Amino acid sequence: MNIKRKTFHSTAILVSGYMVSQIIRFGGSLITTRLLAPELFGIMAVVTSIATLVALFSDVGLNLSVIRSKRGDDLTFLRTVFSFKVLQTSALATVIVTLALIFYWLNSHNLLAEGSVYATSELSIALSIVAIAVFMQGFRSIQIELAARNQNVGRQTAIEISAQSCSLLFIVLLSRENPSIYALAFAQVVSAFVTVAGSYLLFPRKTFGFAWDKSAVKEIISFGKWILGSTAIVGISNNLDKLLFGFLLTSTQMGVYSIAALIFNAMDTVFKRINAALFPAISRVIREGKSDLSKVYYKIRLYRDLAVCIPSGLVLINGDILISLLYDDRYLDAGFYLQLLTIAQLIECFFYKNQLLISLGETRLQFDLAIRRLVALIIFVPAGYYFFGVTGILLALSARRLIGGWLIFIRYREHCEIKIQYELRTVAIILTSIAFWFIARMALLHVFPALDPQMPGL
Repeated sequence: MNIKRKTFHSTAILVSGYMVSQIIRFGGSLITTRLLAPELFGIMAVVTSIATLVALFSDVGLNLSVIRSKRGDDLTFLRTVFSFKVLQTSALATVIVTLALIFYWLNSHNLLAEGSVYATSELSIALSIVAIAVFMQGFRSIQIELAARNQNVGRQTAIEISAQSCSLLFIVLLSRENPSIYALAFAQVVSAFVTVAGSYLLFPRKTFGFAWDKSAVKEIISFGKWILGSTAIVGISNNLDKLLFGFLLTSTQMGVYSIAALIFNAMDTVFKRINAALFPAISRVIREGKSDLSKVYYKIRLYRDLAVCIPSGLVLINGDILISLLYDDRYLDAGFYLQLLTIAQLIECFFYKNQLLISLGETRLQFDLAIRRLVALIIFVPAGYYFFGVTGILLALSARRLIGGWLIFIRYREHCEIKIQYELRTVAIILTSIAFWFIARMALLHVFPALDPQMPGL
């Protein structure tokens, strides 16, 4: 199968799998929001952000190393990556448990703001449970990364859907008997167990084993050192909203925001999955020495722009209607939050060039960008909150993706030609999507005026 067909096939599987995943996720959220109190979702949003942030502080791009390395099929290299991953997740679980103990001590001495998410006793409990899931994930078979290298993503997608389904079933069953934070926290342990078990049941086990090859470790660290810095800083940027809201909002308010973040992150993840499916194709073109990278890049980008702009335009214009249809009155504010967050997806269309630069080994650039965006966020978020409240924070979160954009264009020009007509094509796709969904909104509200979230009685 040639690159074009293989890329299309793997992308189709990932997108289809993710559509199924989102049906399960949204269906599950509709059920669980009726079984559990909003404040529990607020607490878990902060817990997940803390665990994610800790993980990103140790991310050296192990999966990307397997995908791009010329030694990606070498057994010793793969076992070294696996060993590295086990050590990494063991350290992460230890850090998360330590943080849980710190929060417990601070709360027991009344050193945390009363009424905030951090002052709840459930936060320490949930962190401790999630640490178990993090530890278990380290033992996932390295065959999943090897399959991604070869653009064989079917089994991986099946495992992820199975893990998600099992965790949702666990939440529903336990919530009926014990509607507490335990249902949400232990669901992550269930998901981790299914993922690890599936990675050995559905993939060959010939690569299982431990090794520590110094040259492999050197290659991993050399490639991943700037990824480590950039992902840690990007992690702070991406989770700063929840971490900050944990201080500023009550658990119930945080639960409302978490619904908007849930939908936005679902969209963001599917777009990242598309990037992940396209990354091996770009890397393969580079490895094989094909010269016209610009032509390949803009051809791939057209499909990505369409995949991103159409749903992003829908949510940007009609996010408030979507939330009012899916959730009860307690969550209406989540619609406006979601609309503001979605602006970031449209901005990101112009900076997909970054994926090509990563394939070319430009990981230092990722670090530079992350630093600049974090500094901007630290400045803009407090200012935005001071002048516009929560709205100001959300605008700052979206606008940060503009920072450093000129660096991406400058570095891209060193490798490929920037074609203005294709950049304008992206602008046209964005504007067309927004216009289409705005007209659709007006027509819908004209026929069904009761759907307007601002109308009384909803």
